[in-house]
This record gives sequence, C-alpha cells and structure tokens, in this order.
Amino acid sequence: MHLAGFPGFFSLPSFVIGVVAIALVSGAYQTEAFRSAYCRLESGQIEAGKACGMSSTVLLWRIIAPQTLRFALPALGNIWQSVLKETALLSIIGLVELLRQSTIASGATRQPLLFYGVAALVYLIMGQTTALGIRAVEKRFSRCWGR
Repeated sequence: MHLAGFPGFFSLPSFVIGVVAIALVSGAYQTEAFRSAYCRLESGQIEAGKACGMSSTVLLWRIIAPQTLRFALPALGNIWQSVLKETALLSIIGLVELLRQSTIASGATRQPLLFYGVAALVYLIMGQTTALGIRAVEKRFSRCWGR
C-alpha cells in the first residue's frame, strides 16, 4: 500500500507526534475555555453595544474580548500548567536530560535522593514561577471589574 506516494512503511518522529498530540488536546481544552467564558457574558451588554451603534469589530474588542479573556484566564492557566508538565514528558524542556543527569550524578556519588530532589525542585520552581505569572495576569484583568 502506498501512503502519500511513499512506498512501504511511513513514520513520523515520535517528537513530532507528541507535539501534535499535545497541541490538539490543549487546543480543544482552550477552545472549551473560551466557549464557556463567552457563554458567561451577559447578553444585555452585547445588545447595548449594538444599540449604541458599535460595529461588530468594535464590539468584539471593547466588550466581548476583554470580558471573555477575564473569565477564561483561570482555565487557561490550568491548561498552561498541564501543557508544561506534558511537554516535560516529551523532553522539550528537558525531563529526559535532567533525569539522565541526575541518574549519572547519583550513580557516581551514591546519593540518589540529593540529585532527584534537586531535579524535583527544578520542576517545582518552574511550575510555581508560571503559576505566579498567571496569577499576576488574572489579578490585572480582574482589577478593572472591581474584584
């Protein structure tokens, strides 16, 4: 059987397949986050904008997008944390390399707890840093609405 003009076995690198899988899954979650945030908008605000004569572009940028982003940010932050952890499994940010170096160092010094603890600390710091950034963005967007 010939697939796309290639005879025999057709394969993609596992890294590419992993990236595509994470992109599809996180894209679906992000779409749902934005859809649910949009559904949370009060229809009266959109109707008021139309009644004031706003074009659909102005309505989108002044009423719909800011509020939708505000409602979607917590879910998007969770999705980002999930993607961060999933990409580590693909060694995009170095899980395999970090754990391999920890294994080599622990084998040489006979102190595995120290090196695996440092590896865990690196991931904890990365996760907490992004969580703080997401929290700051959420605080910035919620400040405009008196939260």
